[in-house]
Amino acid sequence: MIKLGLVLCMGLLLAPAWAQAEVSRLCAKPTSVHAFHVAAEWDRSPAVYRRSEAAKIVVTVTRPAHEDPAGGGVPIDPPQSLPEAGVSVWSSVVTTRWPWPYGAGVTDANGQVRLRMPMKDGKPGTYDVSHYVEKWTNQGGCPDIQEWGQLYESPGVVIKP
Repeated sequence: MIKLGLVLCMGLLLAPAWAQAEVSRLCAKPTSVHAFHVAAEWDRSPAVYRRSEAAKIVVTVTRPAHEDPAGGGVPIDPPQSLPEAGVSVWSSVVTTRWPWPYGAGVTDANGQVRLRMPMKDGKPGTYDVSHYVEKWTNQGGCPDIQEWGQLYESPGVVIKP
C-alpha cells in the first residue's frame, strides 16, 4: 500500500499540469462529522496559576459526541461512551489577539492525553480556554472524513502575577 502511494505521488510530481488537475478533481471535499465528546480536567480546581507555573491538563476524548452530533439541534446523552485513541488534541488559552499557550498531543488507548501549558506569556487576568480535537480518515490518497469535537471553557483559567 505504501509503495502504491509513493508511486502515485511520484507520478503526480512528474505528470503534466492537466493530469494533476484531473487527480485533484477526484478528491471530493471531505465529510466533517461532530463525532467526539471532549472533557478536560485541570490539575487544580479552580484553575488558578501564577505566571511562573505551568498548568497540567488531562483531556479525554470519547465517542459519540454528546453535543448534537447530527447537527439537527438535538443533543443526545448516549447510553455508553467509548474512549478514542489516535485523536489529535490542541488546547490553548484564548486572548483577544491570538491563542496561547499551546498544548498539543495525541490520545492514548484510554482516549486521554496529558498536556503541560506554561503560563509565562500571559498577563494577569481571566481567560477562556479552547480544546479542539480531530481525526482524519484517509482512504485512496484523499482525506475522506474529518471527525472532530470541541470544548470551550469560559472562564477557563486565571493567571496571577
